[in-house]
Amino acid sequence: MKYITKRVLSMGNKKGIFLGMNFEEGFGIKKGDIIEIELRRNGKKCFIISKMNYNIVLRRLVEKKLELNSNDKIQLRIRRIYNIDRPKEMLYDGFVDLLYFVPTDIIAKEFITKDEKWLRLWQSHERGSSRQIEVRRYIKIEPFGKMLGQLQAEGTKKPINVEFCNTLMSEHKEFSSVLKLIGIDTILVRYISKNNYLLIKTMVRSSILATVLLNAMNEVRKILVEKEFDKELEILVNAFFSKVLIGDGTIDINRRKVPNVSIKIIDINKKHLEDYKSIMVKLGFRPKIDFQHILVKSSCSFGNLLYLYKIRAFENSNNWNKLLVSIAMVLESRRLITNSRFIELLKLERFDSIYLKKKYNVLLRSANDWLNNKEKGGYIKRVDNRSPVKYILTPKAIELANTLIYWKREFDIVKNGSHTNNLLDLRDSLMTKRSIYYPKRLANA
Repeated sequence: MKYITKRVLSMGNKKGIFLGMNFEEGFGIKKGDIIEIELRRNGKKCFIISKMNYNIVLRRLVEKKLELNSNDKIQLRIRRIYNIDRPKEMLYDGFVDLLYFVPTDIIAKEFITKDEKWLRLWQSHERGSSRQIEVRRYIKIEPFGKMLGQLQAEGTKKPINVEFCNTLMSEHKEFSSVLKLIGIDTILVRYISKNNYLLIKTMVRSSILATVLLNAMNEVRKILVEKEFDKELEILVNAFFSKVLIGDGTIDINRRKVPNVSIKIIDINKKHLEDYKSIMVKLGFRPKIDFQHILVKSSCSFGNLLYLYKIRAFENSNNWNKLLVSIAMVLESRRLITNSRFIELLKLERFDSIYLKKKYNVLLRSANDWLNNKEKGGYIKRVDNRSPVKYILTPKAIELANTLIYWKREFDIVKNGSHTNNLLDLRDSLMTKRSIYYPKRLANA
């Protein structure tokens, strides 16, 4: 359809356009049909979704962007649109398809900007309509999973506004950066709690976005419970679980010489606890639910601790330091202390029992036993059967060695800052309850 020119009119405290009483005949569109209006003035243009009627109310965003005043002339064209079909799968070509989570009572119109697909979302109700938003259709899996984990732990659970509360500014910055990636700007709000604490929250005033993200949070949790993890779902669950832990989780170390390390997640919603348990089982944990204390808890093996480290669970919090110390304490146990050998073996092309005997001052029989055990565990592979048998590290051992190298760098920072080399003392210092510092001056999110 060609552009037509109309005059901007005052309609109470708003502005609008009168299309004429015979608009159905003039435009060939019935009253109540869903339309997209393209508005143009002084080289600028914008789009709004609405229902066809004889007058169209212009939203504040349009007034501001096109700098409209009463009696200004504006060019427009109107086309009828239809709500596009929702995809049957959440993931597409390594990305999350945001349209998958948009309920069908929200009108979705796809458009392309700079070769990227975007969604224009709008919803009408008895009292009027919700504020239209525009979002990218395809989002990277990892940042989206982290944002949903943050919302799951400390976000809004009502489809009114998007709100995220946390005492760590780093979490607010990350949350805002993901929403920026989606195409949404946020605001940072300071407020006083009932206990007279200064708290902060990141907000987006959009019922449509809140509805979509809540739907995504619930649907993703359901998918992670019901489906087997492929490569893409592993990225999603790692991102989601790491942020649930930093918000609602904690890590505990008992005060024995040989530590028993456990993690727990607290949530008042029993269904959420059941979902967490199912997800944790699939991740290799052995969780149990305590409904009386509204938590799910699991002891942690060495493998569990390394997994938590690799997904950066608890990062930037005191629990992160406890995780680093937990790994150090577990590594000192008789069964696992020799795992540090992989760091040295990583430097060698091949090795044998004689090298281990000399390097670690052990009996030849002990060296051979260690090699046999690690071969059975899939950490080493023999490449020459002539005596002494030659071995190389497998990818499993190489990954473990590199993980321990990175872990040790971060652990040394914690240890050097504590002025003690005793792991028990270091553990005790981290287990001490500390008051939370609420900054009066907040950094930009």
